[in-house]
Amino acid sequence: MDSHVGKSCILARFIEGTFEPAVTTIGACFFRKVLNYEGKNWILGLWDTAGQERYSSLSSFYCRGAVCAIVAFDLTDRESFENVPKWILKLQTSSPADNYFTILVGTKVDLVVKDASSRRVTMVEAMEMSDRIDAISYVETSSLTGENVAKIFEQIVSKYAQNVQSGLSNPSPTAKSSLNINNPSSPSTPTRTNPCC
Repeated sequence: MDSHVGKSCILARFIEGTFEPAVTTIGACFFRKVLNYEGKNWILGLWDTAGQERYSSLSSFYCRGAVCAIVAFDLTDRESFENVPKWILKLQTSSPADNYFTILVGTKVDLVVKDASSRRVTMVEAMEMSDRIDAISYVETSSLTGENVAKIFEQIVSKYAQNVQSGLSNPSPTAKSSLNINNPSSPSTPTRTNPCC
């Protein structure tokens, strides 16, 4: 995804419950988080990859073996939305389509609520894009307020659990997954394993 759309802010809100503005990822960072969903604890392994063009080949590496890809764009930045198909193509060339699923996320909805004229992508356009890229859903979020951030990961876990139950996903994804999801017998503490990024 493009830089400055708020990918790292989404993860900071989800993992630490904080808002960290103007976070720029250098290369990639890995995080772990335990999510309790419908009475079960799920360990999520999350890769945050840089959006700058110079890191694009590195991003492809971390896409391999992914269970899910969160494709994000900024609701106030039309160009970031128009670049979504480019990132989907990168995903498709990095990992077979049947090995992962995608969720489309529109960020910075708080800015749109504050000033409706700042919206550059309509809900209809975003839903059409979601269908076009075969995403499991489209979610509009705010890392500032936390709106719908947890919903992203709950939907991912729900879809993954359905796939495992149907025999469509390997319950033990590779260590390089963008999202490693396991259902452990005993949960571990959420950790930010690479705070330097």
